[in-house]
Amino acid sequence: ELNRVEVLTENNLSLTFNEPMSAETADPNGYTAAPDLGRPTSAILDRTSRRVLLSFSEPFEAGRAYSLTLSTAADTSGVPLAPGYTSITFETGQSVFTAAGKADFDSNGRVDFSDFLLFARAFGSTDSRFDLDDNGRVAFSDFLRFALLFGSAA
Repeated sequence: ELNRVEVLTENNLSLTFNEPMSAETADPNGYTAAPDLGRPTSAILDRTSRRVLLSFSEPFEAGRAYSLTLSTAADTSGVPLAPGYTSITFETGQSVFTAAGKADFDSNGRVDFSDFLLFARAFGSTDSRFDLDDNGRVAFSDFLRFALLFGSAA
C-alpha cells in the first residue's frame, strides 16, 4: 500500500509504502502527475526500500490539487500495489494519508470519534466498508490502522 504522500519542496514528493518495494518502483516512467506535471525527472528508492523520492522539473503551485498515478510500483516479491492505492490526490502544504479517506466512515472530511463509533459497531464483522486491511474481517489489525489515521484529514 501507498501509505503517505508528502510535498517536500516545490519540485519534490516523498511517497511512503507499508513494505519494501522493488527496484522498479524507482523508475520515473512509472509515475504521472496531473495536471501539467507529467512524469518526474527522477525517482529514488531510499535504503529501506519503503520510501521513494520523486523530483519534477516544474514546481507545484501552492493550493492546487494534483493527482499522482503509479503504474509500475510493486513490492520486493513482485506483487503490485492494491488497486485502491495506484492513484492519489494531494496539494502542497499537506501530507496525504491514502487510507484516511477509507477510514472516514461518516464522510465528514476527518477521521474522528464519530468514525470510531461506527468502526466499533462493525468490529468482529465481515463488513468490507470497515475492513481497512482488506483481509475479509474487521479485527484488531484494522483497529491499529484506524488508530494511526485517527485525527487525519480525509
